[in-house]
Amino acid sequence: MTAAVVQAVMMSLVPVTVYFMTSAAASGRLPRNKWVGLRTEASLSSEMAWRAGHAVALPRLRWSVVAGVAGTAFIVGTLLLTDSDSAGLLPLGLTLVMLVTIFQAAARGVQAAALVAAASV
Repeated sequence: MTAAVVQAVMMSLVPVTVYFMTSAAASGRLPRNKWVGLRTEASLSSEMAWRAGHAVALPRLRWSVVAGVAGTAFIVGTLLLTDSDSAGLLPLGLTLVMLVTIFQAAARGVQAAALVAAASV
């Protein structure tokens, strides 16, 4: 049961944290830094590239939040409605969706930051 609870918490915590961090970077509330965010040479080259990269990544990240919250709801529902600790393969599939969309968002953000950086040279 403990493993299922940890999985449920992480399935919501990871995408929501990534989404809010990206939102803060896109709006300028999270300044350029070398620890959090899309940290490439292009994205760190200017404030405009930093914000643009994160702004482009943001819409895709919504799907990772949806997948994470759906997985959490499914795991919690399984724990409450059955005696089983196993929620089956659906949470695994939703975890894959969550991770793939995070990586896709990052790739799109990196490309956008590179375009902005190249245009400002």
